[in-house]
Amino acid sequence: MRDKIRDCPNCCPCCGRPCDHDHAKIKSNPGSEENKHRCKTGHALRAMNGYKFEETEEASLFMCEQITDDQYIIVGSLRKKWSQFKLDHSDWIFESLLNNDELSRLHENF
Repeated sequence: MRDKIRDCPNCCPCCGRPCDHDHAKIKSNPGSEENKHRCKTGHALRAMNGYKFEETEEASLFMCEQITDDQYIIVGSLRKKWSQFKLDHSDWIFESLLNNDELSRLHENF
């Protein structure tokens, strides 16, 4: 009930951006199948949560919605496909509600 009164305390497990979904509009619990967490206005750069490219050690400037299911990411010491990462965090929707033009304008701010 507290999550429905105040902002959601959960952060994206990939980029670390806080969930900005209004869970109060749906009666089921936040994070449930009918009321998943999401970043409605786009995710943050993955570098903000410490993600780096495997070979170069450079900060990853990709946002969650830019990663394709067949790409690999490093989580701790594990290498896994993005599709598996999404299954591991099925309480989240990683795709954005914004269209490509809106996402491009948002990304220009970084």
